Amino acid sequence: MMIPTPASTIWWPVALVLALSTVPPATIEAAPPTPEITSMDPFVWKVGATNAVIIKGKNLTGVRGLWTSRHGLQTGEAVGATTDDAGGQLSLTVPIDGHQAPGPLAIRLVTTNGVTAAVMGMLEELPRLKVGAEGMLDGHGFVGGSIARKAGEQFRVRLVRNQDLHVEIVAGRFGSKLDPVLRILDESGSERFFVQDSPGLGVDCAAAFRAPNEGVYTIELRDSQYGKGNDLQFHLRLGTELAGWSSAQVREAEQHKDALASPAARMLAELQTKPMAMGIIATRPAAEASRRHQLAPLSGYPVIDFSAGTKPSAEKRQPSVVPDGASFNASLDGVDELQTYILEIGEPGPRRFVAMSRRFGGERDPVMRLKDTTGKTLAVANMFNNEAVLRHDFKRPGTYQLEVWDAAGQHGGHGGYHLRIERDPANFELGTETDALRIPAGGTAELTVAIDRDGYDGPVHFGPATPVDGVKLVEAAAKEDSKEAKPKLKLDDSLAPGTTIALKLRGRRGEEATVPGSPLFTGAAWRKRFPDLYSPMFEFEDTIWVTVLPKE
Repeated sequence: MMIPTPASTIWWPVALVLALSTVPPATIEAAPPTPEITSMDPFVWKVGATNAVIIKGKNLTGVRGLWTSRHGLQTGEAVGATTDDAGGQLSLTVPIDGHQAPGPLAIRLVTTNGVTAAVMGMLEELPRLKVGAEGMLDGHGFVGGSIARKAGEQFRVRLVRNQDLHVEIVAGRFGSKLDPVLRILDESGSERFFVQDSPGLGVDCAAAFRAPNEGVYTIELRDSQYGKGNDLQFHLRLGTELAGWSSAQVREAEQHKDALASPAARMLAELQTKPMAMGIIATRPAAEASRRHQLAPLSGYPVIDFSAGTKPSAEKRQPSVVPDGASFNASLDGVDELQTYILEIGEPGPRRFVAMSRRFGGERDPVMRLKDTTGKTLAVANMFNNEAVLRHDFKRPGTYQLEVWDAAGQHGGHGGYHLRIERDPANFELGTETDALRIPAGGTAELTVAIDRDGYDGPVHFGPATPVDGVKLVEAAAKEDSKEAKPKLKLDDSLAPGTTIALKLRGRRGEEATVPGSPLFTGAAWRKRFPDLYSPMFEFEDTIWVTVLPKE
């Protein structure tokens, strides 16, 4: 099967089989060692440019492709993959489209020997700044490094009176152990600004500061526990501009005269129509396909744009009409704001409403209430996995009302939330800590699956989301009330060694393909790999990479 181009892999098929080409099956006589990435240079990839990348590691032979969390799968030929004879160093030339938003991304190599564990990198559109004498920085850009001293690192900038300084620290969002504390000091050493955690950024922080006087100001960055070491990495983004001017995007100043806006202006609700420079699941409108890839588990629902209709305004808003099965982003920003949606339920049957905010970097705790046209309350949401979940079995089609508000009446920035309506829901969620397997042709491998039940206590049957040639599941049913299952993957002995399958599995209430079901998510594997990573974009990854090894 042909390896698709990046544009065609945003929505991957259930199983993408990479046919063996660089290493003929006959040349493989024993199980090859597992490939491993130990370093990547540069760590930061430039947006709008072709990046020369050197990856070092072990057993990096037979490279078939590069996978990133932004672009999906690209063939080795598309990124110019060449490996040295020892398999310890790989050279890539990776083009990054100019419409990509800056921010963290995950990287894997797909080889005939297996798929590497993910490593993190950064996309950036700002230029790299040179650090001058005494840490002096000049202009818009970024610097990166690690905390070498317990007292932290210091950088200096010269500002005129009323000039704005915008600083953003990225650390936890690419898995660093650094819990950053940011201070801005004036020439006398007096503290002018302090921040530790910024809303929506996890442990990371950002500052928007206006200089009261002309002079040299110090940006001090340290770990909250006064730690030091190479594992306390940081990426510092810097923007400066005259007072009263800011932008929701970062551009090189000499080209666009933009500054680094406060991250507080970037809300989850803006995903539909507006870009978010450093948001957790942020991309730009021109990179719509990439945004959809990152929200892939929500792709089964029609998406409608409520970005304008759900924002607070001085005038009384008319309730928005929501079609059955819709999925959309909105925002709770006003004081004691209550949002009302009109639901058009076309067919009787069960529905599951899910409202999530913190899971995607928002700062709200949504509550939902379902009413009929008379105002009678039919159901109120409960909490499930830190999300608001409301279930109701509609006995008749018709018009209903759904009310949404914040549990504590929070208001202001970062009020974004995502709401989806599931028709005929499974009422359980599935997760595994395994996202890569190497299985001999004709062999089997066991998966451990956690089952989070929410209103369904019956058996769960596992299988590929769609049929995959050469792959089947055995012992693939979980008993009633069970919280864990151990299905086994069985490979046909005709599969060629070196073949890679991007497998997506699903659990269903029965063996029929038409009964309610839920995807098997691998977010737990990402959390295990990166325990300090604040990146909700991986919550709904659902690919298990299977590499076929020679028969034993």
